[in-house]
Amino acid sequence: MHSTDGDAHGAPQPAQPLQAGVVTRIARDARWWPAIADWVIRLALRQGRSADPPPDAPPTDLRRVQVIVPHLLHAPLFRAALHEAMNGRACIAPRVQTLESWAGNDTAHAPLQRAEFFEALRTNRWVRERFGAHAGALWSLARDAAALGDELTLAACGAAEAYAGRWRAAVQRHFSQRAAAAGEPQAQLVLALWRASLDPDRGALRLSACLTRRAAVADGPLLWLVPQGAAAWQIAYCQAYVARSGYPAMIIEGDDAALAQAHPLLAAAWPEMSGTLEGAPPIAQRAEQLAVQLRAAQLCAAETAASERAVPPRIWRCNSLEEEAAAAAGWTLDRLAEGCHVIALVALDRLAARRVRALLDRGGVTVVDEAGWKLSTTSAAAAVMRWVDLVIADFAHDDLLDWLQSPFTLLPPADAERAGAMAPAADKAAIVACIRAALVEEEVHGGALAVRAAVARRAARPPANGDPVAAGALLLIDTLLTCARAWQQPGSLGRYLGLLDASLDQLGMRAPLAADPVGMAVLEAATQLREQLAGAVLHLDLPEFRAFLAEHFEQVGTVTGAGLMSPVVMTTLAGTRLRRFDAVLLIGTDAEHLPGRRSAGGLLAAAVRHELGLPTDAQREREQLLDVASLLARTPLLAATWRQRDGDTPRPLSPMLGRLALVAELAGCGQALRAPPMQTRSVAAAQSPARAPAAGRIPHRLSATAYQNLVDCPYRFFGLHLLGLKEGTRLLPVPDKRDLGKALHRALYEFHRDQAGALRGASVHAETATDEAAVLRSTIDAVFAPLLRQQPALIAYRQRLRLLVPGFLQWLNDDRNAGWRWSDGEAQLERPMHIAGHAPVTLFGRVDRIDAGPAGVRILDYKARDAGALRRAQKEPGEAIQLLFYGLLLDPPAAEAAYLSLQPPRDPGDPVAGVATLVAAPAPFAENVAQLGERISQDLQRIGNGAPLPASGAESVCRLCELRSLCRHGFAAALPPQPGPASVAAVDPS
Repeated sequence: MHSTDGDAHGAPQPAQPLQAGVVTRIARDARWWPAIADWVIRLALRQGRSADPPPDAPPTDLRRVQVIVPHLLHAPLFRAALHEAMNGRACIAPRVQTLESWAGNDTAHAPLQRAEFFEALRTNRWVRERFGAHAGALWSLARDAAALGDELTLAACGAAEAYAGRWRAAVQRHFSQRAAAAGEPQAQLVLALWRASLDPDRGALRLSACLTRRAAVADGPLLWLVPQGAAAWQIAYCQAYVARSGYPAMIIEGDDAALAQAHPLLAAAWPEMSGTLEGAPPIAQRAEQLAVQLRAAQLCAAETAASERAVPPRIWRCNSLEEEAAAAAGWTLDRLAEGCHVIALVALDRLAARRVRALLDRGGVTVVDEAGWKLSTTSAAAAVMRWVDLVIADFAHDDLLDWLQSPFTLLPPADAERAGAMAPAADKAAIVACIRAALVEEEVHGGALAVRAAVARRAARPPANGDPVAAGALLLIDTLLTCARAWQQPGSLGRYLGLLDASLDQLGMRAPLAADPVGMAVLEAATQLREQLAGAVLHLDLPEFRAFLAEHFEQVGTVTGAGLMSPVVMTTLAGTRLRRFDAVLLIGTDAEHLPGRRSAGGLLAAAVRHELGLPTDAQREREQLLDVASLLARTPLLAATWRQRDGDTPRPLSPMLGRLALVAELAGCGQALRAPPMQTRSVAAAQSPARAPAAGRIPHRLSATAYQNLVDCPYRFFGLHLLGLKEGTRLLPVPDKRDLGKALHRALYEFHRDQAGALRGASVHAETATDEAAVLRSTIDAVFAPLLRQQPALIAYRQRLRLLVPGFLQWLNDDRNAGWRWSDGEAQLERPMHIAGHAPVTLFGRVDRIDAGPAGVRILDYKARDAGALRRAQKEPGEAIQLLFYGLLLDPPAAEAAYLSLQPPRDPGDPVAGVATLVAAPAPFAENVAQLGERISQDLQRIGNGAPLPASGAESVCRLCELRSLCRHGFAAALPPQPGPASVAAVDPS
């Protein structure tokens, strides 16, 4: 039974008699809490009598009245309103609790219910056809099924069989015959899952039983605050409460029509607040009517407040995430400077909100984050799940190093020996660096045995032999492998949770997690799961358990800043209900985040949900609209940020705020959309000086690559080889040209080494060439065999090298017939060079191939590049110096040098043409080598004497240089020098 008790402003009429089960509506603005306080006083006066008491003085003992609030944050607001309604008289306050606290409902069975639903879904044919074996999708479906079961149970109001009949009739009405036949398996699944959820000890039935017990022992009136609107089961319960206890029960809803009536701007922008959007006048007509109302209000001093309330919010139109965050942080600081005591930041876009909080922290403003974070997004939970990922992926290189570097791993417990944990003998960072170096050196991408073998070889190799760091690294890997073996066998859900608890000690994770607030929340979540599901016999494999753990962490949130006192609160839109703020900022009001896309679930169609009285997406969107309207109605100052673009992708404004801004502009209330305020500061315009450091020293060793860097850009040489600013070597997840080059060099070296003796001094005949082709292909396969176990994607490079075999052997036959023979390969060569006034410098390099022939010694360097590109690079002898540099390393000097370009055949019909091409070094080779030697000696002498090393690289070099942002080359001359100070607009939220 619904009725509205109250006057035009939503305040209750004292003369209105109390009735059992009446639903009263009050506008969700400044009148809400005073009206609630008045209702409590009236209920305390009523105290079960059949007629309303006379309007005597308010009672002082209100403790028999039970008030149910949506959140405990509302309790102080209610008590403040009650104190004002008592006119300062002391009283014993009523009992104020949330529904869960008052009913005493325990939700500990929720994980077990999801596990049971998962088992049922996994064996269902329709689910297997639609979702396959994806564990994450099945766990999400189990969560939705459990939530839907609770919704159906509450909506049935105790008449499950009758409600099931309504459900079947609704399905038949809303689907055609063919669609109904196709949806029959899904319908039967939903019905079966709902019946399975009708357990009196779990879910909604347990809540219903708890509420029934509370009604049986009730000793006073009940006031239930449901601002978003009461469901049928809540109304039915209040009626049952009255019948069982004899005390009044009242539900208070939000009066949306009264809210719209009191605030014309809201009614004009959102006519659906008072009813439905269908039949409402066009938006231009509504804006014109609003303008007339505002002009009339200006003529009446009594309506000044209403006129002020019609001012639309400011919407800051931003072009980037950083601009949006800076505008929000600057707005917050301005409100604090103005004296606002309670400021709410509504985190619609969590990414932008995270950046806003970082800027405020930098400015020294503490933010109490009520919105919190899902545990699944925290680094503490990631460390736990990363361990499971590590076992599943068999110690993949990236997973292992990421997990090792987490601050939540490898801290030994106090009783490490009893717990079986490994206490590192050396610093953790050094051990992790040792493991990284071992894996990178041997290019181990994964595999537990391969990882251990690589670390063991590094630990046994001098000078690492006996090093405590290398020994600690090997001990750590052994500990991880021992712990991982227990995880590699399938088991029950309870067994996996027990393993997780034990592994936290074995892996040294419990202590660092316990020392972190978020880590403590992760430990508590894992402990609760182990206690609740200790006897769970659901059989899972490890990926299914990992998906279960991720799903649970997704459902559990953690709040940061709890207990702190700060005027700035970050919360959700629903968290602002019924609360008072001096200023509110909505962060991220694009169409994607307002209204938020929170699906009601895909197990029931929206039309069926609507007919069965279940919440739909449309109803949730309307709730969000009403939350925004309520904020506008009771907040003195409200603003919003809107990021127009995400990179190159447009982000439209929220349609509800778009309507509000349009109506306000047409009605003459001002422009809502504005550019964000920019703070300016004066800085002196100055030209960035060119970087040209003077080293005053020379390296002890010099390679061809190092000197090539000096030729390309002196500053690059300074940074990489004198300062040592080199990027660390790392393994790439996807093979690139470097992997192809290394495999090519190794395969040709092993082939020539094995074939040199057999073919020395002989020409190649047809049958010999056939044998050589088989040998070369076999060598290529042998080189790639261990690599493919680490990176299967290298199979494409193996095929590419196999395609080179006919053309390479044809070139090799012609080369042998010309008198050239392979002499050495992968030769490590060194030569000292004396520098006047400085210590000698050692020139060194590794030559791919050295041949002996009629003209003497020849140097060859293999290249997997096009011959034309190599010729273009060789046009200027002093620019590409690799071959000339190698010529300096041989004694006696080489007579010739060339690149051997190896490319796949262009024509599949001709596997020989264009595969192997010699690109000779610039002639005359000996003269160019001698000139390079003099040049190197002079350059190193000048560098040692303090010559500047400017950044002078060409764009082709700068484009690939690691030091481009350091040298500032190209930026020094970008702006001409301008004397005097200049005013530069800059975002400075601090």
